[in-house]
Amino acid sequence: MSTSVVAEHILYGVTMLVIVFGAARSIWDGLSEACRGEGTPEEQMDRVRLELSGSLSLGLTFFVGAEIIKTFRVPHWKQLLKVVVLILIRQLLTWSLDRDMEKLQKRLRESKALRVAKAGIEEEARRFLRA
Repeated sequence: MSTSVVAEHILYGVTMLVIVFGAARSIWDGLSEACRGEGTPEEQMDRVRLELSGSLSLGLTFFVGAEIIKTFRVPHWKQLLKVVVLILIRQLLTWSLDRDMEKLQKRLRESKALRVAKAGIEEEARRFLRA
């Protein structure tokens, strides 16, 4: 077995591990937050989606790397076309995931700011009622 074949298989394996463990970690973190009662269910789901998006993006990067190595190993125009299409798809998915991640991060920041403001108002009301 040549070095390029080994490298290709390693990258495919890393791709699977990154995506599977990223998904498992996202779900575990979401369930942990739900059990602790941290945030609203929407916030918990947004955090899960945010973590999962990062794992998918990283996994796609390793996948494209494996396909590029395969192209060097099997230099055929069809394989080259396949890699070009995969890179374009990966770029579109990454762009979409990045946009989604930015929206989720903004929504989480706004939600946290709203909770903090609400807690501050409740504290002020308690102080006012005590006086």
